[in-house]
Amino acid sequence: MGRNHPAREVFAVNESRETLGQMLQRLRIEAGLTQEQLAEKAELPVFSLRNWEYDQRSPRSAALLRLAEALDVQMEELVRAAARRFGRQPVRESSELRAMKRAWDRASAADRDSFRAYIAQGEHSKRDRLRKIKKSKKSGKS
Repeated sequence: MGRNHPAREVFAVNESRETLGQMLQRLRIEAGLTQEQLAEKAELPVFSLRNWEYDQRSPRSAALLRLAEALDVQMEELVRAAARRFGRQPVRESSELRAMKRAWDRASAADRDSFRAYIAQGEHSKRDRLRKIKKSKKSGKS
């Protein structure tokens, strides 16, 4: 994926408010590539590229480097776009999660400590049950 010429500049003044997903989609279309073609060229999963273009997820730096090379752009511009949050919809919490947060806020410190101990105990007992199951499978017992 090496290149012999400098990467083209990505941003124009009016494009500086694009999300990373919008920028990736624009650059891909300008390059005349489908999502599948770009994913193959960058050696990345197409479902990841779709998530990034729809601003559902953010790529890691290694993926940004591959995309920059595949699109012949400077990685710095993609990193700047990834750092911006324009156009992203706020995450909506379920009513159950909101109720749990309210209950946690109202709980006393002693109740919170008890809950933490209960969860820790549950994790230990879960690990113990898994160990017993693995041990019984190894010894031939079901």
